[in-house]
Amino acid sequence: MIIVPTEKRFDWKHAPVVLFFIVLANVLTFFFYQSGDNQDLEKALDLYLEHDLLDQEWIMVQGYLLGEGEDELVEEFRELYEDEAYYELGAQIITRVDFYEFLEEAAVDYIPDYEYEEWRIYRERVHGYVESISYYSLGLVPAQLNPFTLLSYQFLHGDVMHLMGNMFFLVICGFAVEAAIGHRLFLLFYLLTGLAGGLLFVAFNRYGATPLVGASGAVSGVMAMYLGVFRLRKIEFFYWFYIFVGYFKAPALLILPFYIGKELWSYYFLADTNVAFMAHAGGFVAGGILTLALVLIRPGMMNEEYIEEDQDVDPAQKELARVYSAIGNLQFRSALDILTGLIEEHGATLERELLRYNLAKVNKTGDYDDYVRSLLRAKKPSVGQAQRLEQVWLENPAQAADLGSEETLRLGMAFATLKDPRSAETIFQQLYKAAEKPDGLAVLARKLATVFGERSEEAKQKQYGGLADALLGGAA
Repeated sequence: MIIVPTEKRFDWKHAPVVLFFIVLANVLTFFFYQSGDNQDLEKALDLYLEHDLLDQEWIMVQGYLLGEGEDELVEEFRELYEDEAYYELGAQIITRVDFYEFLEEAAVDYIPDYEYEEWRIYRERVHGYVESISYYSLGLVPAQLNPFTLLSYQFLHGDVMHLMGNMFFLVICGFAVEAAIGHRLFLLFYLLTGLAGGLLFVAFNRYGATPLVGASGAVSGVMAMYLGVFRLRKIEFFYWFYIFVGYFKAPALLILPFYIGKELWSYYFLADTNVAFMAHAGGFVAGGILTLALVLIRPGMMNEEYIEEDQDVDPAQKELARVYSAIGNLQFRSALDILTGLIEEHGATLERELLRYNLAKVNKTGDYDDYVRSLLRAKKPSVGQAQRLEQVWLENPAQAADLGSEETLRLGMAFATLKDPRSAETIFQQLYKAAEKPDGLAVLARKLATVFGERSEEAKQKQYGGLADALLGGAA
């Protein structure tokens, strides 16, 4: 379930300068500094397996993990070993920094003298590659806690989706918090909540060797700060729970216990996940405490004028929220009526018409044919919209046949931007056989020739290239 505050809209009068640089720092760190991580891991694994270091260490791996009380992990490792899944097994072993520290002292007692020196040289090189991976060089490893990684871990991310998810929630809440408490305090509180999230994670994973990365703790802190800024004022929230979506109003701080409780529940009942729930909880708690301390100690530093300011809300967005709320409650007829009124009052957009079409399809209304024809006459759809329009066109051949040649050609042009050009090709053939060919049909032929060329379908590329030339010649 997702609940995010949406009380404030972005406002350039209160430009979020610090927020911009935080987002930029996270993005640049991921795409530039972290870009070589996979290569370093592959080099380490190739070296580890190529020189049979896994076989030399296998007894030590099992003994060490059993001594640490990680019996379940030992069983998992044994299954991987028996299945010859050496790549996956090796990746887990070489990234255990605590195991490498054990090896440095214990290996001399397990590996024969005539093999030890060669093993040591290669193993140091493997560990060198691992240390260069951002997670292990700058991630927060509970067993090796140091002040610098409590800061640096906040700017690292596991993958693109991890980065995008954190930046989305940061931007949604961050601009309003920065406007309310000022640039300097926003930066300070952001970093402090990230530190708090990291420390709580460490407290619950004191001897863990898996590094923590991500801005989640700090972002959770920003979300809590948003609630702390508005305190007991009733503010607007957006919620999404499976198919149920919509808006509601509630006193801001009443949502904070829900946020914290959700993370604690997840920590205790969702064990099979790599999400750092305690880092989130630490960020929420710290963000709430810091903001409330500011209110009590230095209330003059809060921009009360901005907090109290009522912002104009787009009426169309409010009506659209009602549509989605009705859909969430399975009230499809009501949703269609609200959407029809919205379109009549605020105008039709392609997204609104697509939603109306889907609702009309469920309700089997008498206006269904008109909705289809209106959709198929859309101008300049995006690639994503063209893909959805193609589905409408395929589902409704009778209504598609009612379109004029220019409208049909426009559809063919839109479908020619898709990966699969079959629908565009069908439209071209239909228009080419017509007694009166629309102006611009040669352009569609040229587009199809280009698409088929990209697909390495040389015969069709030549066919449509020739048709384009013939049509242009005829026009001349």
